Amino acid sequence: MPRPTPPCGTRAGYRLHVRVLGRPKDECKECHEAEIQYWRNKRDPNHPDYRGNIINKITRRRRFLKKHNLPKINYRLRDETLEKRNTRKWGWEHYTTEMIIERWGTVCYLCNEEIDLTLPRKSSEGLHLDHVIPISKKGCDIIDNIKPTHAHCNLAKSDKMWLNGELV
Repeated sequence: MPRPTPPCGTRAGYRLHVRVLGRPKDECKECHEAEIQYWRNKRDPNHPDYRGNIINKITRRRRFLKKHNLPKINYRLRDETLEKRNTRKWGWEHYTTEMIIERWGTVCYLCNEEIDLTLPRKSSEGLHLDHVIPISKKGCDIIDNIKPTHAHCNLAKSDKMWLNGELV
């Protein structure tokens, strides 16, 4: 049994005209207008289709948990557990620039000169965070492996290791 042809002036009709039959987008004005209106509704916060995919996904998940009598997911706890597991498995942890500066200070560990934190990072004397053992050499992305440097020092070091004042 053949599929029924979608009516003209609908989004399905637009897809049939453009994708299947290969007609120009604006040949059928009604279908083209239906496609435009669909995307307008997706962006309109007052329309029921607004952000429908995200809301429907969350709603479906909640209904599934309720139907099968499962406990609700504590997303904060799940994220903390994932972070701990990823730290162990892949060797990374969450850190901020402030945490690195608080731990190591504002002295470049490569040239032992003070770093000017007021300069932008793009300047050669600006702050960069450098992996002591580079990621490419099996280094971890954890606070113990990251130290502050000048931009030009970090770029000169590249992916080499710095041991006892020499690049290795």
